[in-house]
Amino acid sequence: MDELAQSKADGETWLKVLDCDGGAAVVDVNDWERRELQVVIRDPNIVNYLATATQLKFGTTVAGNIVNAKGEMILRARVDRGVFTPWDFSSMSPSTIHAFDDRLLVTPRVFVDGPGLRITMSAAIADGFQGECDGGTTSCVPSHYRDGGTFDWYFQSCD
Repeated sequence: MDELAQSKADGETWLKVLDCDGGAAVVDVNDWERRELQVVIRDPNIVNYLATATQLKFGTTVAGNIVNAKGEMILRARVDRGVFTPWDFSSMSPSTIHAFDDRLLVTPRVFVDGPGLRITMSAAIADGFQGECDGGTTSCVPSHYRDGGTFDWYFQSCD
């Protein structure tokens, strides 16, 4: 795990913990703070699927919220225990992604699944509002959400 990750975010040094499906995705740990992790998905087909799956169902996407200029999807989380070896990593729960003025929430989860890695994206769509909802005023906020389904991807081999 001494190999520097190719993707560096925020000027931090990230070390590769797992490499999945020949670099389609990697799990990195922050060299300075071993409880900070990121999953970088580089395969454009997988990025497109995960970022736009919600668009097919709800007419809006989270792509602008989680895809960088290089076309990589980066999901970050902080875990309770530091990760120093690949065996230290079992799962992470990145922050919920807010899109379309909070009308769509997507909650990612990343976890080891057998020899591979699974990423799930659970969607929730606003189903009721409070406040004045005329012309997109900021006083219009979702009051509750309904299940929007789960979209996932399985990386078959990680080392």
